[in-house]
Amino acid sequence: MSDDTVIQADRESLVEVWKVLENVTVSLDRLGTYRRIHGEAAAQDAILEYFDPSLFQQITQARGLLVTILEKHDPGMLDQLEQLSTNEAAIGYWDGRK
Repeated sequence: MSDDTVIQADRESLVEVWKVLENVTVSLDRLGTYRRIHGEAAAQDAILEYFDPSLFQQITQARGLLVTILEKHDPGMLDQLEQLSTNEAAIGYWDGRK
C-alpha cells in the first residue's frame, strides 16, 4: 500500500481507536509526572494498577477495529500486519532495556 492511499473508514470506529490511544498517551504522561512527585516505587504500583485487564481489552478491541478497517481496503492486510509484527525493530516493542 502506498503512503497516499485513501482508506474509507466509519467515523465511530476511528473515534473509538483514537480514544484508546489518547487514554494511553495522556495516562503515561501523567504517570511520568506522578513518578517525579511520588517516586519510582509508587509509580511502579500505579502503572501496574493502570494496565489492568479492562485496558488490555480496550487496546485489543481498538487493534481489531483497525485491522477490520484495513482489511476492508486490502483483504491481504492481516498477513502484512502479522509479518510486520515479527519485525521488532520496526514496531519498537518494549524489551526491558532503557
